[in-house]
Amino acid sequence: MKKIALILLAFLGFFSVSNAQVCKISGENDNVEVMNYYFEDETTVVVVVSNDSKDISANVTVEVSISKLKKGNAYGTYDLSLAGKGRAMPNQDTQIKIKLPSPYRQDPAASSIKVTKISGSNCL
Repeated sequence: MKKIALILLAFLGFFSVSNAQVCKISGENDNVEVMNYYFEDETTVVVVVSNDSKDISANVTVEVSISKLKKGNAYGTYDLSLAGKGRAMPNQDTQIKIKLPSPYRQDPAASSIKVTKISGSNCL
């Protein structure tokens, strides 16, 4: 039983690491990684990226999938895929803010965010 539990934990650990959103900076051992994401308010998503380089900044694009948004006063919920750009400065965290198009807004009881991709011109 312990072996099965250990195998299951190893598999889940591998799966969660393989889904990490990382942009490896070309020619370096440095990365820009998604650290956090959240709704700042009803119409703004914030994605926090961290650049571990000591001296290289990187222009990155993050893509998010947002589920169960409200659209004006319409019944039902809607899903959107959006992107935002930012410059990840060396050795610090950077916030990339993505505005929802009007009339979409967060439903505090149901909306969720998933970062689907991080890319950039300096990324592998």
